[in-house]
Amino acid sequence: LTYEREEVLMNSLERLNGLPYLNKVVVVWNSPKLPSEDLLWPDIGVPIMVVRTEKNSLNNRFLPWNEIETEAILSIDDDAHLRHDEIMFGFRVWREARDRIVGFPGRYHAWDIPHQSWLYNSNYSCELSMVLTGAAFFHKVTSRWTFRCPGCPQALSHDDSHFHERHKCINFFVKVYGYMPLLYTQFRVDSVLFKTRLPH
Repeated sequence: LTYEREEVLMNSLERLNGLPYLNKVVVVWNSPKLPSEDLLWPDIGVPIMVVRTEKNSLNNRFLPWNEIETEAILSIDDDAHLRHDEIMFGFRVWREARDRIVGFPGRYHAWDIPHQSWLYNSNYSCELSMVLTGAAFFHKVTSRWTFRCPGCPQALSHDDSHFHERHKCINFFVKVYGYMPLLYTQFRVDSVLFKTRLPH
């Protein structure tokens, strides 16, 4: 997924050169502006296909593009930096749980006692309850593609009220389900593999 960052995208594509099991790269062009005519696409040993979207939406990554031929999708933002060994590790974990989202940026929810509501939290913790899709594996056939939320705001991360909006979203989630459906996990394999420092 990319939006008006051609140089960043080209650098990210070059880093994929030589990645084992890579079938092709489908660039979801999330910008209304066409790519520059003089843009030099790197040779990474697999086809690079560009699909244009009708509007700028982070949900475009979940659309069932005909260009996707494999079961596994690595959804990765243009500015995400993952090494080959990290990607391969994520792929191996995903193959063991193909019905799950397996990814790298994790978050968790927490109960805010003073405000009596749920909070979205990005602080490092041993517990996680969400995987963000800016660098994640998921299966190409899922119900995510039928999800529609016309009233959902677009590009929350660009707004100063980013976390406030996510707090509201989590509380809306609880209201829809009638309970908090998110579960915590302490299974964080990257902590073991990459020696991530976590608080005690």
